This record gives sequence, C-alpha cells and structure tokens, in this order.
Amino acid sequence: MENWGLITFRETTLLFDEAESVPRDKQNVAIDIAHELAHQWFGNLVTMRWWTDLWLNEGFATYIEYVGVDHVEPEWNMFESFSRDKMDLLRSDALKNTSPVSRKVEDASEISQKFDEISYTKGANLIRMKYSNAEENDLWYAMAKATPSDPALKDLNVVNFMNSWTRQAGYPVVSVTRDYETRRVEFEQRLFTAATDPYEKMLQQLWHIPVSYCAVGGRPQSPAVPSLGAGSRPARPPSHYPSTIHRLCMLTSTPLVSYYRVNYDKKNWELLSVALKTGQIKSPITKSQLIDDAFNLAKVSQLNYSYALGLTTCVINGEDSKMVWDLLLNNMAFLKHNLRATSGYVYFQDYMRILLAKQLEKVNYGLSKPKDDNEAFLIENLVMWECYVESPRCLKWAREQFENWTKQEDVNNNPIPSYLRGLVYNMVLRHGGRAEFDFLWRVFQTSSDPNVKTLIINNLPSTREESLITLLLERSLSEIPKQYAVAAWSVEAPVGTRLAQDFLLQNFHQVYDKFTQMDAFMFPAVLSGSFGFISTEEELTRLKNFALKHKEQLMPMSQTLQKLVDTATFRIDWVRKHAAGISKWFQDYVSGKSTLSQISTVPPTIPSPAGNSSTTPSDATPSGTTSSGTTPSGTTRADPTPSNRGITPAAA
Repeated sequence: MENWGLITFRETTLLFDEAESVPRDKQNVAIDIAHELAHQWFGNLVTMRWWTDLWLNEGFATYIEYVGVDHVEPEWNMFESFSRDKMDLLRSDALKNTSPVSRKVEDASEISQKFDEISYTKGANLIRMKYSNAEENDLWYAMAKATPSDPALKDLNVVNFMNSWTRQAGYPVVSVTRDYETRRVEFEQRLFTAATDPYEKMLQQLWHIPVSYCAVGGRPQSPAVPSLGAGSRPARPPSHYPSTIHRLCMLTSTPLVSYYRVNYDKKNWELLSVALKTGQIKSPITKSQLIDDAFNLAKVSQLNYSYALGLTTCVINGEDSKMVWDLLLNNMAFLKHNLRATSGYVYFQDYMRILLAKQLEKVNYGLSKPKDDNEAFLIENLVMWECYVESPRCLKWAREQFENWTKQEDVNNNPIPSYLRGLVYNMVLRHGGRAEFDFLWRVFQTSSDPNVKTLIINNLPSTREESLITLLLERSLSEIPKQYAVAAWSVEAPVGTRLAQDFLLQNFHQVYDKFTQMDAFMFPAVLSGSFGFISTEEELTRLKNFALKHKEQLMPMSQTLQKLVDTATFRIDWVRKHAAGISKWFQDYVSGKSTLSQISTVPPTIPSPAGNSSTTPSDATPSGTTSSGTTPSGTTRADPTPSNRGITPAAA
C-alpha cells in the first residue's frame, strides 16, 4: 500500500526465494514495487482533486510498472506484456455497460468501484507524458504545448483528442477497405461492442483517431493518412498503398498502446493469413494483435470464424514468442469453456494437440531447465494446455511428479521444478480425489512460506469432487486465513460454480459479512467466482433474482454485477450462434477434410448512425471473458489492481 513515506507490502509481494518461488513470483514482486514507488509521486505528492480522476493516479502507476520493470529487467519484454494486458482489457471494455475512465463519483459507495481495470489498464494506455497538476485537462494542455515541435502533431488539438478517449465509454473498431484496382483505401470507425442491443448514445460516439499504416516488413507511414476525427466521414487518403496493410497504430504512440481494433476486407485478411504463416510478419506484438483482433471480431459476428481459426495454424511448426502463445491460448480458452458441453469438444482437444505438438517438442515438454524466465513462462502455459486437453503423456507425468513428492520424508523437499508446481497441483487435483486434496491441504496448513501457501490455495478449487468443493467453501468462512480465503471461491465451471452459487445463496449473510469486513474488493471476487461462467438462461435468471433479493447490500458492487450479467448474456448468445459451426470446423480439420472450411455466421445487425461511417463495403467479410489463459500459479499482489482482485468476470 502506497502510504506516504511508508510503503507496506505483503510478504508474497516483496520477498522472493530463488529456490522455492516460481519465476512469475519474481516478476510480480518487481511489478508491485514499481507500482507503489510510482505512487509516492503520483497519488501522494500529487493527488487528483476528486475520485472522478482516480484513473490518473492508478493509470500512471500502472504505466510506470512497465517502464520501471523494463528498465531493471529488459529480458522480460515488459512492453509486450503491456500490449497483451491491453488486449485482455479490450474484451471487458466491449461489454454493454462498460464505463469511461473519467466518470463522476457522487456517492461514497461508488468509490471502490472506481478501482477497476478501466482505471488501471485503460488509464495506463492513455497516459503519455508526465504532468504537474492532478486534473485531467491539465495533462492534455501540457501535452499540447509539447506537440508543436513534432511536425506530425503540430495541428493536433490534444485536449479534444484525449477527451474523446477518456470521457466516452468503450472504444472503436476501424474498418479498412482497399480498392485493389486503384490501390486506394478507405477507413471507417464505429463503436466496437459485444452487446446485441447497445445503448443508442454509445452508437453515436466517435473518437479522434490519427491513423498510420505500413506494409508487411515496412515501417509505419504517417501522416499521409488523415485523422479519423470525431464527426468525420470515411477517410480516403490521396496516396497509393502497398500490397498488404498489416497494422494500424495511433499516430502519437507505438502499436502496443493503440486502443482500438482493426478489421479488414476479405482479401486483405487472406493476404495477412499468408504473411503470418510464411513468417513475413516478425513482430510478436503484430502477430498477437492480428490473432486477437480476428477472434474478437468473429465473436461479435463481424468476421467469419474461419479467418480467426485459420490464423492459429501459424504456430503449428513452432513459435518461440511467449506473447503470441499467450494471446492465442487466451482466445482458445474461450472456445474451451464454451464448447465443453458440445460434441465438438473432442475435436477441439485434438486440434489443440496438433497446435501444441511442435513447440512442446522444441522445449522438451518442460523436462529440461528453461534458458530464462520467459521460456519458463512459456513452458508452463504450453504444458498446462497439454494437460488441459488430456494428453496421456502430460497427465502421467504430472501424476509421477506429485507421487515422487509425496514419498519424500520432508515435504519441504519438493522435487517438482518450481515453475511447474502450480501445473502439477492443478492436474492431480482435477484428476484425483481426496488423497491429493488432503495432502495439499496439510502442506497449506503447516507451511510457514506464504508463497507455498498461495500456490496451493490458488489450485485447491480445481478439484472436481463436489464434497471437497463444498468443504473448501465452508473453510473459507472459518479455517482459511483471511488473506487467502477469497481464493477458495475461484472454482471451475460447471460443477464448482454451481456449488458456489448454491452455497452463496444459502449462506448469503454469513459470506457477505465475512468478506465485506475484509475490504471492499473481496466480496466482488466471491460474486465473480460464483457467477463468472454462466452459460444458460436459467443461471442468468438465478443471478438476476439474487441481485434483486439483496439489492441493498449489493449496491456498492453494482458495476461488478452488471458486468457479470453482460458477460453471461453475451456468452449465451454466442453459443447459440457459433458453437455448431466452430465444432464442424475442428471436426473437418482434424479429419483432414479441410484446412479452412467456411463457417456460417449470423449476418450483422449493426446500426450505422449518420456521420459515423458508410455502410460495410461490398467486398468486406460479412459483419455479422482466469479464467482465460492464466496459469495456475498466479499470485496475489499488494496493490488492489484489477488483475488480482478477481472482480472482473470471466472474459467475454
């Protein structure tokens, strides 16, 4: 906590044991220290005038996390992590009831809800320069004084430009349509939303978007492309364009902080797919952005799913970038959760084994010591997914590792490689029973190492035994120390979430009193653990009835509840529209019938308010959230940032 002159930390966010802790712990320690040190200046020495601008405090400190840690550990590629975290946020920021970073606070009960991913991560993506006064427009005026020295920015009205991003909810999608005969291009903007019934006011929103372009292998070109300013018509630049446009970035920043999605016409997506698979695109950020944009455009029926799924084959022959795998697997995790109850899930598992095979072979299935921390992170994710799709090799290996540990005379002598312990615990709990649960529970109780306790409690909810899940929920109200108790609610769908819902409804007042007395962030995490993976109308009705019954107590976390409702509504609609077609794609691919079979999607119903953009071009592809890719070894950070508080519902 960033107290003026005296920063306080939990042990797990300050201390790192090279022998016992996992590499991710070391990175989290560095991130937390950088964040809290940044607050000594911004948040303490200089403070926002009112809670409305909390995002200036937290956004700045979050931004400095990446800058500071990259300075001391450049090999971690923190700016790739910055880009990845931004892409994760774009999912929840597309929900119907998302909010702007700068939003008025008129009641004390609203304050805690400001400490969310919008204030932290979106705020970090909008901050560019230091400033000396704690009101939003003062920052933009300071920037305006600096921009005339840059020829590309001399005509930019920074205040108007940034207010379009900070005072409006959500973000846009920029559609790029090329005329392949005249070699000209048209840009359009509109609200990107996961909602089937977005608010009319949000549909009218426009953003100032200076645009640059580049061809595969080329450098970004600007300012040849005019800005997509608020109220502008589609932009038609006078210059001719290269053969393939693969990235658009904001004129004032590098690609990692461009806060919008990009869609292309059908032919350009095909050219991009070829460029990606043939290695013409080198940048991990660009690869990840393309994959993430394609999947999220397909989710909302603005792109045929065959294009997004086709892009994933770029890793079949191996891919060394941790970031590319993170974003690819995050998006495949959405399919994993939502296809689980369908017959197509077995084909999904087979397809994932195909994707993972070559890279797993390259890293020797995690059996060799990683060359650095980044490879350790990558191995953990890859082997976890090998086990997720129930590879016999992986499950057998995890079982052997765990049994070897249980045979040690001293349980503190853990022979499992530290970077794979969370994975092993997770798998033996999923596929084991009471013996595995009881062994880990005893280690949790007797260990004096907070990192050991955190790793175990984060994985105990992975058990599929109903009696053990209920036992764990009961212990969260009694035996589990309060700093670990909320982790017991990170249960898995469908069995764990159903039991958590039942337990919460039956013991509401006891659970509510226990977790709200800790701090304002704990009970929202309980709500997300219980209702974060709703997949049926019956569950959604149950959530709504629960919220109405306890509306007085739940008022301070209304934002969390609304996100849960929005996410569930989107997921239910998605399964109805897309599950069958995607299952067929996986079946065709693994059976050798087709590598890029076309999947029918529902045509779009996207209003086009006057002044926003023209209609979808005729040659364009028809328009129409963990637990995502997180590893089982996540740790809890001292500062209540949204990445660890658990208040964000499962990614849509």
